[in-house]
Amino acid sequence: MKRAWADAARVEEVREAARGWAHAKAIDPPTLSAIEAAYPETRLTLHPAWRVLIFLLANVAIGAFFGGVFMAMRGMEQFQWPALIFAVVLAVATEFLRGSRLAGTGADAATSFQSLSFFMVAVALFLDVRGDAGLTILLAFATAAGVLAAWRWGFWFYALAGAVCGFVLIGRMPYARLTWIVVAVLLMALLWPRLDRAAFAPPHRRSLAAVFAVSAAALYAAVNLFALDRLFIERIRIPSMTGLDIRPLSPALRFAAALAMAAFPVVFLLWGIRSRRRLLLGIGIASAVLSAATFRYYFPIGPRWLWLTACGAVLIGAALWANRWLRDAAGGAWRGLTAAPLYTVDAGGISPLGAIVGAHVAAGAPHEQDRSGFTGGGGSFGGGGASGNY
Repeated sequence: MKRAWADAARVEEVREAARGWAHAKAIDPPTLSAIEAAYPETRLTLHPAWRVLIFLLANVAIGAFFGGVFMAMRGMEQFQWPALIFAVVLAVATEFLRGSRLAGTGADAATSFQSLSFFMVAVALFLDVRGDAGLTILLAFATAAGVLAAWRWGFWFYALAGAVCGFVLIGRMPYARLTWIVVAVLLMALLWPRLDRAAFAPPHRRSLAAVFAVSAAALYAAVNLFALDRLFIERIRIPSMTGLDIRPLSPALRFAAALAMAAFPVVFLLWGIRSRRRLLLGIGIASAVLSAATFRYYFPIGPRWLWLTACGAVLIGAALWANRWLRDAAGGAWRGLTAAPLYTVDAGGISPLGAIVGAHVAAGAPHEQDRSGFTGGGGSFGGGGASGNY
């Protein structure tokens, strides 16, 4: 990522934090104005809904254009070179958009997505992917492309996709489950101290968080009892297990998997509470839901709808209890945790609904008639030894 792109992302992060502080009444409007003046915005700021809409429309437009080009060239036998040329052209367009005021509007995300898509199509055509060997090589290219795209352009989704492809690639190797556990633990240990490092630009920190989340999901999939019984990881290498001599799992291994599956959400929830990280809390809650579903599969207590209703009631009750307990705690906080509104604010920019409603109200509002004969001549104020005019 270019230094200018990283600086613009840092400016955006500071301005968003300042708006959150002002929203929480931690700073006054003059201080907010001073921060915004010290960190001027150099890019367009749009509501997330606008960005999603621009991303979708840009993808449709790019797909339609290149689809027409391919239709015009359908007599050709080799499509890999046009696909590679299109990937390079769209990569150049992404470089231009990332350095302009249109960065972060959704257009750069669309061109980068289409560039990677055409690149993978070109790689698949060049390699003539057939069989396990070709698929393994394609997964290796997808992993490298996702990591490089996240590092260069700063989109966390590519880091997530590259990490997923990387773990699928590992799943095609011998001892895949054990390797998944080792690699996932090593990646989380390596990434954890770097999630908040100021040397990394905010987009890179979000990419590292995405890889951390994928590693945690891979670790949970490796120790989940249902995934172990169904050999989900092993089926990545051998999709059809029919005809193979599959030995039943030993009771000790099943007990260890059940214990690890039950301990996984507890560890991440406690870790998230101690570190005040929403990422860890989200991982802990998601794994707790999956562990409860796995428990229900092996111990079918009552009808499924009643089990789901009971789990939902327990979660809602726990959330209400935690909110009330934090609210009634001394100072409204416990070890840095609070139920009060945090220094966050909704993403800035113009909302599509707000723009439509504002335009409708402005169009329908009657114009104020000119008051003939009235001339504003100013006035005066004073008192207590002070005087002035306006």
